[in-house]
Amino acid sequence: MHSEAAALLRLMYDMSTGARKKDDSIGRTIAWSTKLINENMSFVRYATADKMLIDIRSRIPYHYHDVNGNCAHHLRIISGTLKGRKLASFKSKCVRPTSDRVREALFNVLTVVWEGKTVLDLFAGTGALGIEALSRGASHVIFVEHDAHAHRVLEKNIALLHLTGSCTLVKLSVAEGIGLVKRTQQHWDVIFLDPPYDMQLADRTLALLAERDMISKGGVIVVEHHVRERLSDAYGKLIMSDQRMYGKTGISFFVSREPAL
Repeated sequence: MHSEAAALLRLMYDMSTGARKKDDSIGRTIAWSTKLINENMSFVRYATADKMLIDIRSRIPYHYHDVNGNCAHHLRIISGTLKGRKLASFKSKCVRPTSDRVREALFNVLTVVWEGKTVLDLFAGTGALGIEALSRGASHVIFVEHDAHAHRVLEKNIALLHLTGSCTLVKLSVAEGIGLVKRTQQHWDVIFLDPPYDMQLADRTLALLAERDMISKGGVIVVEHHVRERLSDAYGKLIMSDQRMYGKTGISFFVSREPAL
C-alpha cells in the first residue's frame, strides 16, 4: 500500500510541475486517486533517487511540496457563477493563499451585494479573493501582485476562467500599485488586503489607503493578518467595524468614517 501511495504522490508532483519523465518503475501511468491513500496514514514521505523529497498530508488532495520547499495546492471557488472551479495555487515565504475555510467565512461576514461592485485586490497572490468576488457578481477587479511566481499563477487562473475582460493585472509593489490606481480617481467598493504575515505590511498599507482616500461611500476594506499582528482601531477616516479570528488567521474589516452632520 505504501509503495502505491509513494508512486502516486510522485506522479502527482510530476504532473503538477510539468516534469513528467519516463519511469515505469514507480507507475507514472497510474491515475492519481486519493482513495488509494489509507485514511489512517497521517503522513507519507517518499524520497526519489535524486534526493527530491515530497511530503503529503493525507486527505488533502492536489497538494505537494516542490523541490524548493514551497507548498502547492488547488483552491476552489466557493459560490457564484464559478462555484466549484479550481484555482492553481502555491505557498511560499511571500505568498500565503487564503484557505477555502477562511475565505468562505470572510465572504459570509461581508454583507455586500456584489452585483456591479468594483474591487481592488492588493497582495493578490493567486487572485482567490478577487476571483471569488467576480464569481459573485463584481463588475471589475484590479489585482496588484509584485511576486513573479504569484503573478504567473494569477495570470493562469484568469485565463483558465476566461476573466480577462473583467479584471486588470498590475505587476507592481502595493505602494506603487496604489499610486497607479489612485490616478484613475476611482473609489473602490471593496478592497482586499492580504499581505505576508509578520512584516507589518497590513498596518502600513492601511495607513497609505487612508491617506489616499481609496474607498467609496459604504465601501469596506478587508484585511487578513496573523492574530499576533495588532492593527489600530482607526487609520485617519478608516475605522475598524469588525474583527474575526480563525485559528492563526485574523480578519479585520474597515469602513470610512462618515463626516458629522
